[in-house]
Amino acid sequence: MKFEKSFIISLVLLIIIATSVTASFLYFKYIYKEERIVEIGDCIEIEYVGRYASNNTVFDTNNVTIAKEEGLYDENRTYEPLKVYINPDDKKIPPEGYEDYRTVIEGLKEGLIGMKEGESKTIGPIPPEKAYGKPVTVNTTFNTSLFTFGRFQQEFKVLKVAKDYLVLRWEVKLGMNFTIFPFWENGTTVSKVNDTMVWLITTPTQTENLTIFEEWPNLTTVVYNETNITFIQNPKVGTNTTNPFNPADQNFYKIINLTDKKIIVSYKDQNGTTHTTEWNRTISMARVVNQTRIYNLSSMFFPYLENDISSYGFSFNKLAGETLYYDVKILKVHKLS
Repeated sequence: MKFEKSFIISLVLLIIIATSVTASFLYFKYIYKEERIVEIGDCIEIEYVGRYASNNTVFDTNNVTIAKEEGLYDENRTYEPLKVYINPDDKKIPPEGYEDYRTVIEGLKEGLIGMKEGESKTIGPIPPEKAYGKPVTVNTTFNTSLFTFGRFQQEFKVLKVAKDYLVLRWEVKLGMNFTIFPFWENGTTVSKVNDTMVWLITTPTQTENLTIFEEWPNLTTVVYNETNITFIQNPKVGTNTTNPFNPADQNFYKIINLTDKKIIVSYKDQNGTTHTTEWNRTISMARVVNQTRIYNLSSMFFPYLENDISSYGFSFNKLAGETLYYDVKILKVHKLS
């Protein structure tokens, strides 16, 4: 009897354990869902409604029903979840495979962090400095190298703001130095300035062993006077070269002779016939140049200035200066780490 009683007890325990395991398996398979919380580095999909804090008016949404209700519906737009990359501060490019995910304004990103998949929440108020920045207004000042093709920074003041253009003035002072030519650091000086124009004078800081053409490294010398700067090319006679004055020219040349003004070269055509031609040995430029301080800038250039002005807290975005609210719902969280 003792054996039978022990056996029955063991059998009951085994049934209880088996039942518990089965129940746990079914729970985790069909009922339990892992809680996905938004963190830095995740890619997520959201539904959103953006509202002005000043009057609660909806300015944007990806919910087609609300868009129609608010008179914002655009038949050319696809209303679908917004794909957001919750980027680290030093990284804006999404991971491989998630290239269609985008970054969002700082205040919205901060509000999304910590939300759970399926959760809805109102984020805000988001002040302009964490949204789209301050609007560009008269007397706004900023630096940019846009007009010097990256060679040096210019400080500008906004004189006039219109919907489709800006009027800027270069804020420059007598005696300021600039590096216009990379081989003459701070070699250009403001010699005269008035309300609308600036005069620049360049003084070579090096006159020997300059590289103007990569085909002739360290083979340019410079002479100058009060009005002109002249570059003199000194390629070595007998050497071979490509045409530095015409990158599209596929011929190979041989330096035959140098005169005060010319470089005499020869080349062979496809038939093997030798031809002789000449290039200008000297290039002259005015030492003093004047240019405008006033720039009338079309709105087509605004995107090129956006990075520069954003570093000062400004933006050309239509939402610049606005405090905002976003009603969001987390639809999907992709954990990438």
